[in-house]
Amino acid sequence: METNNTETNNENARPVPFIEEVNFLFDHRLDQEKLEKYCFDGRLRDSHIRSVVWRVLLKCLPIKSSEWSEILNRSRNFYGSLKKKLSTNPREDIFNFDPELNNPLSLQAENPWQKYFVDAELRDCINKDVERTFPEMQFFQSEQMRKMMSDILFVYSKQNDQLSYRQGMHEILAPLLFVLYFDHESYAHFKEQSGISDLTNEQRNLLDTINDPRFLEHDAFAMFRQLMMMLEKWYINTDDYGSDNSSIAPLSKDRIGGVPFCKSKNPGPNSELIEKLNMINDVMLREIDPALWRHLNSLEITPQIYGIRWLRLMFGREFPMHDLLFLWDAILADRPQLVLVDYIFIAMLVLIRHLLLCSDYSTCLQYLMRYPPTADIHTFIQFSLHLKSPKKFPKPKNYRLSHFPQITQAGKPHPNHERAQEERHFNNRTSPPKVKTVDNVLNKIGRQALSAHSTPLIRRRYPDSMPASNSIFYTDEPQDDMSEIELMKEQVALLQSRLNEHDLVARVGSRKLLAIADDIDLLGGNAEKQEKLKQEIREIANQLTRNTVSEQWVQNVPTEISSNGLDAVELAREAGTSPLQNNHSLNRHPKSLRKENELLEIHFNPKRKNF
Repeated sequence: METNNTETNNENARPVPFIEEVNFLFDHRLDQEKLEKYCFDGRLRDSHIRSVVWRVLLKCLPIKSSEWSEILNRSRNFYGSLKKKLSTNPREDIFNFDPELNNPLSLQAENPWQKYFVDAELRDCINKDVERTFPEMQFFQSEQMRKMMSDILFVYSKQNDQLSYRQGMHEILAPLLFVLYFDHESYAHFKEQSGISDLTNEQRNLLDTINDPRFLEHDAFAMFRQLMMMLEKWYINTDDYGSDNSSIAPLSKDRIGGVPFCKSKNPGPNSELIEKLNMINDVMLREIDPALWRHLNSLEITPQIYGIRWLRLMFGREFPMHDLLFLWDAILADRPQLVLVDYIFIAMLVLIRHLLLCSDYSTCLQYLMRYPPTADIHTFIQFSLHLKSPKKFPKPKNYRLSHFPQITQAGKPHPNHERAQEERHFNNRTSPPKVKTVDNVLNKIGRQALSAHSTPLIRRRYPDSMPASNSIFYTDEPQDDMSEIELMKEQVALLQSRLNEHDLVARVGSRKLLAIADDIDLLGGNAEKQEKLKQEIREIANQLTRNTVSEQWVQNVPTEISSNGLDAVELAREAGTSPLQNNHSLNRHPKSLRKENELLEIHFNPKRKNF
């Protein structure tokens, strides 16, 4: 079952006034089910109470707000005393009791300098990771935030000496700190603008306590500790317990939870994380998409290679910050907790299956290690929820067309895209140039759709494969004509999506150039030179938009299949020109390039071959 959630998404995306958010938070009828729906619907996006909701979901605070003040005071006092206790300095007066014992050169266990050197080594390791935290975000580059993150991670590692600090924990802490700081700043802004005047004194006092900037570090530690209680099993290896130096050494490359590049049959030191990855790959992926599972297994791409980072960082490097926060909304709200992570893992693979199935080993690894950006995170989350509970959450419409494979998360060209361009450039230099028209492209796609052996998206059954009936969402049985047409429509839609991206860039650039041309008069100087410069800029802007179609005249053409067999599939776009009056005129010239902005049809008639 598929549904169109466009109207619902737009409604939930509208900003909610701060007073309404507070009233929702303080509602005595608030329960776990309402919080879950609030998060799944995307209501926390652009919200100013996300940090409070997360604290409730992480059980740092109860749902009822009557006990919040007491719990916050107790939690903040605990962190303050713990930080003071663990931050030792041998130069302080309390350690100047014996010059032979309090000596940097002394090797006695009671020597405070020994503990000081171990702590300094741990802090140095933490600081190196903190400096690399989200380098694209200025927020994490300030010395204040780095110092705060370093202190939180140090106190946590000293309190949990069995686990200590492991690489990746800093990227778990970063979103928590970001959300807390954003909510504190938002509340201060509303307070300055008298935006909380409609609240009661009790509500204002409670919000003052929750959003006290003096305790930003204390509250971040409480949230981080609760979240790590759920995630620590993914950072622990079975060989950690009983190790003499496990409490002081951070996670090294040889203790990452198994040998990353080995086969799944010999994964190295066992851990719960390795078992979980094997279960996701060998059970869930094999059942949901057996073709993709076989393809990755044939290339010997084990889930440990890419999945360890996905799970330990809670997908922190696979999504930009604004999308990652929405993803964490759903993960934290779902019950049982962290179960949704398995289906997010599967959804990430399934939604780029068209890229993986036609790729070799190195290309697949590039897509998995540099995951393509998601176009619509709401659709992605709804698809993940559908995989988990198909009856409760309907499958979103157009869920497959949700990624930009030509760029990375940082907005740079994807390595696979650059390599494909280099290969095309090399082929153009070594072979005669070929003129490609719109008809040639569509004819090629049509041949692939009609040929069961040519399309990379339809894989044949291996002799030792599992029965296709076990697949929930995909099948490896020979596809009928209707399925092949749907496949062809998907490929054409992908091409159209890429063309639309280039058109959008051209239109934006043109508007900016025209705006610059209008501002030239403000500079003063020679009027003749200014007019000449404005004319040149306008010509460049017109050239950018010459081959694009105005947005107000572009509309999607619904795909229809006539009742008398496989008659025609309407593809591409129809511009704002008059509609075609006679479709037979297209049949008289099936391989000629027709005039611009004309609706194209590809006919599938068993008695007549167009390709």
